[in-house]
Amino acid sequence: MNKISFFILLTLLYFGCSGKDTGSIYGDPQMKNISAEMFTLGKKVYSRSCFTCHTYGLSGAAKLVDFDYWNRVADKGMDTIFTHVKEGYNGNRGIMPPKGNCFNCSDEELRASILYIFQKINSNKDGTKYL
Repeated sequence: MNKISFFILLTLLYFGCSGKDTGSIYGDPQMKNISAEMFTLGKKVYSRSCFTCHTYGLSGAAKLVDFDYWNRVADKGMDTIFTHVKEGYNGNRGIMPPKGNCFNCSDEELRASILYIFQKINSNKDGTKYL
């Protein structure tokens, strides 16, 4: 085997078999180890600031029951999702206002709300629960 083939093989093995996180929020350590306190904080923020848009689809917001959409978002990873929540985002579907209009929310509260939303979605993969 020549050196180039060997390098390509090693690269493929490293990236394909290393078990590293693909970037999905579902593989994020914060998501895997969410504490009860963080979950409760996320639920409070969600109920206060996120519920209306993500329940009724206001301004093009994705409803929590749109699992295909949320799975595509999850694949962007926590850092990108957090940036979009904090700074706002104009997407194909509509507008995510900065901080979801929760202007007094801290970064911790924003992260908690993201974790809460994705925990809810992940717990309803089969689509049998009404979120």
